[in-house]
Amino acid sequence: MHKPFSLSVCAALAALTLAPVPARALPRDVFLAIGPMLHFNIPNSVGGPAGVSLALEGSYWDLRDRIPWGADIGIEYDFRKRTRIYAEAEAGAIMAGGAIGPVLEFGPKGPQLGLQLSAWADWFLGVDLRGRIMADGEREYAPGVFGKWPFGKVTSPFYSDEG
Repeated sequence: MHKPFSLSVCAALAALTLAPVPARALPRDVFLAIGPMLHFNIPNSVGGPAGVSLALEGSYWDLRDRIPWGADIGIEYDFRKRTRIYAEAEAGAIMAGGAIGPVLEFGPKGPQLGLQLSAWADWFLGVDLRGRIMADGEREYAPGVFGKWPFGKVTSPFYSDEG
């Protein structure tokens, strides 16, 4: 049986983006961003229905450390009559990165938990490859495009730009 995708591809792409970046090469900000996402979801099983999904995702980024890190949360509607809520921990080098986190899907099989991995590249507009495995063993990958707009800089009394 032909399997077009393995979650190991997403994991490998995500791991490649986690290499240390010189701290002085990065802006030293903490910010929030929000934007839409569009994915084409392709099941790993032959003959399974593919589908398009739309999402709205918000993220928090801390660029003060050697490896920028963040977290995102999103809600996604898949036109195959599925809705997903997910959260991911992220790390990257501003324009490329990886993420991993839990996903909760509501669909024809009822609610089920899963794991989601993502590798992405962007600068406000971007592309990503997302892999997902659900509790029932269903796997799919989802190439997509997205936009993110930073809308708020976060300040902290525990951080200073001086030193």
